[in-house]
Amino acid sequence: MSIIERNSPLNLQYKVCIVTNASSPLGVVICKTLLKANALVLGVDDKARDHSLNAGLGTHFQFERIDIQDANAAGAIIESAKRKFEGLGGGGRVDALVGLVDEDGSDGKAKDLEGSRKLSLAIGEVMKEGNGGSIVVVPSNAKGGHGSEAMVRYPINSARGQADLDQIQLARDLSQQHAGSVRCNVVTPGATTAFEDCSEELYREAQTHMKALMKTERPASDVPASQQVPPEHYAVANLVLFLAGSMSEAIAGKRVNLDGAYCAL
Repeated sequence: MSIIERNSPLNLQYKVCIVTNASSPLGVVICKTLLKANALVLGVDDKARDHSLNAGLGTHFQFERIDIQDANAAGAIIESAKRKFEGLGGGGRVDALVGLVDEDGSDGKAKDLEGSRKLSLAIGEVMKEGNGGSIVVVPSNAKGGHGSEAMVRYPINSARGQADLDQIQLARDLSQQHAGSVRCNVVTPGATTAFEDCSEELYREAQTHMKALMKTERPASDVPASQQVPPEHYAVANLVLFLAGSMSEAIAGKRVNLDGAYCAL
């Protein structure tokens, strides 16, 4: 599935990436984008594996059906990544965690926030034992757009607005816990806080290496509009790829917009 050349700075060959809520529409796109960059991807979800993601012995995509809220989920996921990628160059490492935070659909609350916290803390310790790594928190409503209209506005005192703040706080806590060894960032399209000057430059450079990815984002003409992947999903996934790899090593403890602009957590 890889389409990024091995000499590309976005190449994630032999890098082990774990993606939670991997069977959601956005999770599927994130997994496929990381696979296109040669990563070894472990998808995690309490729902069945999406049929478009092939998992099998010796493949770059593996799947673990587990609820991250379970008491022993973190240890089971880490062990699964080590076991399933042992013969593919994973070397017992975890290089990136994409924490796609889910919501329960009824009141907008992030239902698996505590599970995400426990998993992120445990995987951060594994990263510290290795060569570091990257944790990217992706709120469930981070679905695209640019600037001030990038995502729906929710009142702070609403359940959805509070969930957004909770997920930013999660990234802030993780950044403080893992400071100096693991990069922790959160994707927050449409954030209204003033961004740092020239903060988009690193991502602009990364986007020059994404031409092959961009070509795959054109919707198929024979697929009904209702079944097509929203273009915004690709925008989120491409930013996640950037934050998971070495091109973003200078960015840590940030809220990052879809155009690459960032500010402190």
